[in-house]
Formats: sequence, C-alpha cells, structure tokens
Amino acid sequence: MKRQLFAAAIAALGTLGILIGTNKQASAATNAANGCTATLTNPHNSTGAEGIIAKAYWECSSVPTTIHLSTYDGTTFGFYLYVCSSNSPEHSEAWLDANCSQVGINHNDLLIQTANVKSAARYSPPSGELGAEGSGYWISLADWVSTGPNGTGGREYTFSNTVSLTLYRD
Repeated sequence: MKRQLFAAAIAALGTLGILIGTNKQASAATNAANGCTATLTNPHNSTGAEGIIAKAYWECSSVPTTIHLSTYDGTTFGFYLYVCSSNSPEHSEAWLDANCSQVGINHNDLLIQTANVKSAARYSPPSGELGAEGSGYWISLADWVSTGPNGTGGREYTFSNTVSLTLYRD
C-alpha cells in the first residue's frame, strides 16, 4: 500500500502529531510553512450519521491555503478512522494499517481562505455516508500537507485520542 511506503518517513522526519488538550480532542503542532494547525475530535457516535465518526478542523495564519487530503505531488494523504482490538494503538500509520481495521476515509481537500479561523469540518467517514459500526478501540488520523502563500508545509500526522466504543445498527 502506497501509504505504508511512507511509514519509515514518519520516524525519520519526526512529524508525528503531538497530543494535547482534554479527552475530547487532540491537536498537531503547527505546520510552519503556512501556520496551519489540525484539530481532531475523538471518534464518537453521531446520530445524524447513524454510526461512529471523527471530525477534523484546520486553521491557518497564511491564506489562501489548501489542506491536501487527496494526492499531492505523488503522495496520497487522507483523514482516516480506525477500530482496533488493542486498547493502546501506536501513533503510527503503519502500525494502524497492520493491526487495526480502517473503517472510514476522507480524501476531500480543503481550501482555507480566512486566516486564523477554524475551517469547516472534514468527517471520516465523509459527510453523506453512514458512520462506522463495530466494537473496540477507535482512533482517527489526519495525514496531510498544506500549500499556500509560504510554499508547501511538511507532511503532518495528527492523531485523536483512543476511545472505547461499541455501536451496531439494527
């Protein structure tokens, strides 16, 4: 899988997301090139999506800036939702791909046009799709890069906190 080929770059570049905040959300360190920060909500039940989802928001100080969740410069990015059997999943895309089930993915890029304002949300699974179902330990990952007036930022990996959830539709 193309995303797994970049797993070694995670450690080499030191771009793993840093967890901060409460048990409701996690954030990444600021992406220096365009001053962008990602904020992820923890996976949670959504009555509207009839299942488990995660949300991600971005804020950038330099605009207009595009947050790439699709393919950019030959690399595939995305906003992913996983369910794992382990209560301590590693904050590594390669580990999640090898040990958990990917149950949601969003490859829709986001254009941010207003500086220092939280963007519209990106959902995993995407808005309009049913939320995921299952039982286990849930975690979301935003694998992204920004392009804007100050160039292209470094690849970022932002993780939510892990939460234990069970949801099955009738």
